Formats: sequence, C-alpha cells, structure tokens
Amino acid sequence: MKKLFFGLAGALIVLFFNACRKENITPDTPPQPTPPETVEWAGFYLLNQGNWGTNKASIDFYDFATGNYERNVYELRNPEVAKALGDVGNDIQIYGSKLYAVLNGSNKLEVMDAATTKRLGQVEIPSPRYISFAGGKAYVSAFVATTPGVKGAVYEIDTATFAITKKIEVGLQPEMLAVVNNTLYVANSGGYNAPTYDKTISVLPLPLGEARTPIIVNINLEMLRVDQYKQIWVTSRGNYADVPANLYCLALNSQSGQYEVVKDMQLPCSHFDIRGDSLFYYHSVTDYKTKKTTNAFGVVDVKNRKLLTDTFITDPAGLRLPYNIVLQPNGGNIYIADATDFQSSGFLYCFSAKGVHKWHVQTGDIPYAIAFLPKTK
Repeated sequence: MKKLFFGLAGALIVLFFNACRKENITPDTPPQPTPPETVEWAGFYLLNQGNWGTNKASIDFYDFATGNYERNVYELRNPEVAKALGDVGNDIQIYGSKLYAVLNGSNKLEVMDAATTKRLGQVEIPSPRYISFAGGKAYVSAFVATTPGVKGAVYEIDTATFAITKKIEVGLQPEMLAVVNNTLYVANSGGYNAPTYDKTISVLPLPLGEARTPIIVNINLEMLRVDQYKQIWVTSRGNYADVPANLYCLALNSQSGQYEVVKDMQLPCSHFDIRGDSLFYYHSVTDYKTKKTTNAFGVVDVKNRKLLTDTFITDPAGLRLPYNIVLQPNGGNIYIADATDFQSSGFLYCFSAKGVHKWHVQTGDIPYAIAFLPKTK
C-alpha cells in the first residue's frame, strides 16, 4: 500500500481531528437502520487493540439511528486520564449499566458508564484476557505471568464496588470463558509454554470455588462460546505448524453430568460467533513467504453439528485480514473486523445476514471486539 505524504498544513489538520472524529458513513450502500437495529439497540462500541507497547487501544461508537461512526470516544469523554484508554484492548462487554474493557498490556479492567463512556473506575489485574458475568460478579481470565509453566487465574470482581473478591488458579494462559448452569468454563491455551501447550478447559463452580477436573480437548485453546442448546464450542489454534487449527463441540453427558467432546469438526477456524442454530466462522492463513493471506468464511449448523457452507460472504469488498467476526443479536448484521497490516488503522465491515456487503468504515488500530448498547426505555 502506497503511503501518502501531506504538506505541513495538511498534517496539522489531520493531527487536530484524529484524536476523536465523527463521521457519517458513506459506503457503497449507505447503512439503513432497520429492525432489529432500531428496536433493541442504540448502537455498538468497537474496541481497537492497538499494537503492543504503543498505548493506542481505543473505543469507537456507531449510532444505529443516525449512521454516525465516532472514533476514539473514550479519550474525548475522559480528557483527564493521562494515558487515555491504555495498551492492548482485548475484550469489551456491557453488563447492566456499565461498560467493561479488558486492557491486557495495561494490566487492568477499565469500567465506564455504558451510555456515556465516562470512566467509573479500574481494577488492576495482571495480563487480563477476557471477561464474563453472572450474579452481579465479573469473571476475568488472566495470564498472571509470562513465565512458562506458571498457571493463569480467574479473578472475581464485585460489579458494584469494583473490588476483587476472589482469585482461583486455572490452566496455563487462560483465554475465553463462559457460564453454563452455574458453572464457569475457561479455555486454556498454554501459549507461553509452547511446544507443550495446554489442552484443557477448566471447570469452576459458581459461587466461585476451586477448579474441578478439567476437560481435555486439544492444544492451544482460545475461543469458547455456548449455543442455545447449552453445547460448548471451542477452538484450538494448533501449533502453527503440523497441528492445524480446529473447532470442537462439547455436550453434557446425562449420565456423568460432565461435558465431553462429542464432535471434532475437522474444520480450521480462527474466530466464530453463534446466533440461533448458526455458527458463523472465518479462517485466515497467511503464507509468510509470499505475504498472501487466504480467507475462508463458513456456517455450521450447531443443532446437527455439521457444516452448511464453506462460504457466506458474497462480496468481500476489499476485506484484507479478518481479525474477528461478531453477529448482531436477534438476526441483524454480521460485522467483521479487518486488522489490515497490524500496523495502522483497520476497517470494520458490515454484511447482511445473507453475507451481502452493506458498508465499511475506517477504525482505530487493530479493531477487535464489539459490545452492543441496548436502548434505554
């Protein structure tokens, strides 16, 4: 990609407006707010990771009613925060009236008012990764240390006081986590322990107690989501060499009362999201010699645990390097974050539920996670 060089005056203008910029999206096909967008959701927040050590994590906001996309809203609403949002944004979610952003490089959980993104507080956690909620508590997975062989942990946080109320040890370098039937499940990667990766899902009772016997799946686990049948879907990133990435389905054994792997999908999967009976996924493979990236997009029937199609995007519209896929709840759009080159601004692509390109917009550096903001009554 060729770089454009501006004169001094143009550069000053760019610097002035770059901190927080609001724009009305003018894509190939302008976004038209349609149900359920205007019925249940006011819009969504997009968390941009920013490169490690650059302190460039940021939050953007898209307003469904107006079509306005506003970049870097956290910095605008919190000018008194010296280092802005922080370093390496890894997860963002809304629980109740609060917005939570997990900042891996800054070793903290940032808590904001969901309606205004005004800072309410922060919780210091070593190398936090992902967040989940249940019963007025937030549960955050954390690497804790970068030393091989050191186990990670789950931190329990009171969402009213922001106090850490408990810490429980899990597997090596835990990633995503989810709650099913008053039990917390945590995917462990062991990324710092390569080539001896972890291959387990930790099982913790709620109220949070000591971990039970873990579930063995495969090496280097990352994503973990639950479908409407209470099946757990989990990805293995493999070893980036002779062990490929894969997708697994776990179901509850009625006799043992424990989850177990019931289907090895034998399907390379980088990231996915679930809505109803459909699991939408993408998989990206980059040839580091040619620098060429091959992207695949597919849909899995979660009820019957089978691949429906290995393509659902009818027009990629320039999508370069998918970094996450997020489904709007209740039958809305499909959003795919494009990290481009992992060095500069990315893009967010919006597709219809049938995979038709609707619009795309420039984001902050390395766009990743999305949290939908409910409408206030």
